[in-house]
Amino acid sequence: MLPARDARSARYGSLHAKYHELREQFTTLRNLYYLIECAWCKQRLGWKRKTAAVPGDTSHSICPPCAADLLRGLAHLQALLLGMYATLPEEYLWLDLLQASTM
Repeated sequence: MLPARDARSARYGSLHAKYHELREQFTTLRNLYYLIECAWCKQRLGWKRKTAAVPGDTSHSICPPCAADLLRGLAHLQALLLGMYATLPEEYLWLDLLQASTM
């Protein structure tokens, strides 16, 4: 029984040392890269190498489904605003003339 316990203890010690060695390598590599995630849905998009010593581990982008939703929403908002603009009384239309004269 004692030799089996010693063997398990030695195996545990070697695995523990290997774990700490790999963990140190992982930490070193992780400090060289950003995690890129979607700013809207937090989906992980990948890793990108850091070009300078910048604080932080995460950078943000936008994933294709969120970009499509955002563009659909912007198109809807634009149509809504144009519809509201068409119903403005004429006294507010001087804004067009003012904007056209400043361009």
